[in-house]
Amino acid sequence: MHVALRKRRVDEVEVKVKLHLVAAKRITMLDLRRRAEAIVRAVQGGQRMVLTYRGRPVMRLEPVEPAPAPSDDDFYKLPELADRRGSGLTNEQIDKILYGTPDVR
Repeated sequence: MHVALRKRRVDEVEVKVKLHLVAAKRITMLDLRRRAEAIVRAVQGGQRMVLTYRGRPVMRLEPVEPAPAPSDDDFYKLPELADRRGSGLTNEQIDKILYGTPDVR
């Protein structure tokens, strides 16, 4: 019975993967070579794609979810430090106040 449960779980995962492949737009290697910039922009915009090689799906292209900022980042203390009577600060000045160093780009 344990083997049957494991087989069922594999089937559920397989179904989820197949549903993702069916729902995503398919692009070929030739499409990617010819339209790489447009494809990257579409993925950045939230579109999911499946890259096929010789007619078979080989890779998913999907947007990367940004990592949440750490809650202890001093940036979140800005409202406490703000003085509405003063003049605005540049990004470099804010970085120096918060982090002790100027903005490094």
